[in-house]
Amino acid sequence: MDSSQPREGKEGGGGNRDGRADRQLIFGRVSACFADGAFLSLIFLGFFLVTETAVGDTSEGRFLLVQAARLNDLMIPYFILSFFLCFVYFTLFHFFSGQTPGKMLCGLRVVNESGGSLDLAQSFLRSAAGLFSLLMLGAGYWRIFFDPRGRGWNDRLAGTQVVRADPGGREMTKNVHSDRG
Repeated sequence: MDSSQPREGKEGGGGNRDGRADRQLIFGRVSACFADGAFLSLIFLGFFLVTETAVGDTSEGRFLLVQAARLNDLMIPYFILSFFLCFVYFTLFHFFSGQTPGKMLCGLRVVNESGGSLDLAQSFLRSAAGLFSLLMLGAGYWRIFFDPRGRGWNDRLAGTQVVRADPGGREMTKNVHSDRG
């Protein structure tokens, strides 16, 4: 094999010979998603506890027993805040390190098409396209199962790819390749 050609293999973000995405990479992405979801849930729970402690009604000993009417009034502000925190979480982690805590745990990194770090515009576009993918009943994320490089709509629109990171946390650029041409 010519050394100038990108390799596809265990440590990179390449697909299989049959045109489907690498199953281990997909499993890693799904695992990272659950890990990030758990981490964000803890952040939201902490925020909820702090907020309810600060503004909650403790006069009748009903600490953290939110009344249905009050919860209904707070539902939209909590949703907007949680949406904003998720968007900022993914955008900034991908911009600063290419890895969310979930991706760090799973040994994954998001890189641009040339294998380098993402700029802020790419990180923002990847997050926005991720939201669009969710709004389309997750169709953009289902795409990773059928794309040879395991890229969803958010990756394709932002010009990014999820690859395995080496133990030092650097991206494995030798395995990133472009499907342009």
